Amino acid sequence: MSKSILTQAASNLLKVTLSGTAGWSPNHKVSNGGAVLANEFGGDAKAFKGSENILPSPHDQEYKALVKAYNAVRTHFYESTMPFGNTTDAKGGTKASGERAITVKALADGSFLTKNATLLADLDNARTDFASTITQRVSEVQYSGVLGSRFDAGNYPDPADIHNMWRYEPLVPEPITDGSKLSGMNLPRDMVESIERNLNDQITQQVKFGQQQLVDDTVKTVSAMVDNLSKLSGWFTDQKGKRPSVYDSLVTNVQDSINKMRDYALPETNQGVRLLDLADEVEKRLNLTNINSSQFKSNHSQTAQTVEAATEVRDLLEGWDFETDDHPEQAAQTEQTSAPMPETEAQRTTSALPDQMDELDALLAGGW
Repeated sequence: MSKSILTQAASNLLKVTLSGTAGWSPNHKVSNGGAVLANEFGGDAKAFKGSENILPSPHDQEYKALVKAYNAVRTHFYESTMPFGNTTDAKGGTKASGERAITVKALADGSFLTKNATLLADLDNARTDFASTITQRVSEVQYSGVLGSRFDAGNYPDPADIHNMWRYEPLVPEPITDGSKLSGMNLPRDMVESIERNLNDQITQQVKFGQQQLVDDTVKTVSAMVDNLSKLSGWFTDQKGKRPSVYDSLVTNVQDSINKMRDYALPETNQGVRLLDLADEVEKRLNLTNINSSQFKSNHSQTAQTVEAATEVRDLLEGWDFETDDHPEQAAQTEQTSAPMPETEAQRTTSALPDQMDELDALLAGGW
């Protein structure tokens, strides 16, 4: 029997949020820079923004390494998790924001946390390197004369301050509330059912949103395959100009996107079954198990076939919509998770509830 998305999400997913603080930037605004550029090129100063890089190459190696290490932590986090929170954008649409979901499996087998710890250690080392060399780098910039009279030592960070920059808060996974604690509270039956419906609707919306984002991400990787291989196929046909390069990650990026769809499918839900079927169909149509990027560099026929298949897959993915399913599952959810209560308890008035409101508030806030 198909289970509710709420029940499966609570069993298979955890909520997690990445919170980080970046640091100093070498891109420094130049006073009256807009006016200077307007005077040089003509036009209105309001149309220009004047800035300069006050830590230019070759004095920026440690800074670039630090930024790269900081971004690597964020990239790994987003590649490993599914959007779960969302907000309304400026155009009235919905965009991912805030908390994300990670599979219990990824945490249990240690793969995610081990990689995260390695990247954080790399970040610590890069931060230490930058802090220990910044004074020397500033001196190099000053004596090179590259900034001329605009050089100002006060525009650079103090080594002690750097140690507090480019940091992330510890990850604290939190469970998804499924309403199971309600059965132990002396609440009216209609209140229990109302809370369960609200929880189910909320988590269902969040899971559907996240899974749709994974489909959209797969559209992007497949579209990149179409664009890249279409250029190569065109070159095979006319042999004009330089042969377009083929990215080594072209096939693996698509495979990674498909695997992520599978990881977050929640297979015991109707929606999860459909997502797994979609992943299988994409993999089958693209014949991913039998191709690799190196084959395209010399095989025109293979390239043309893959372009055709990938175009069809892109169209399939772009037409995908989760809003066509699963109304029966909501009825099943009420039947499975709403524990019957004796009529005498169901008729209790709200005046008997004050002692349990703290527990209820914690439940609704996801604190269980």
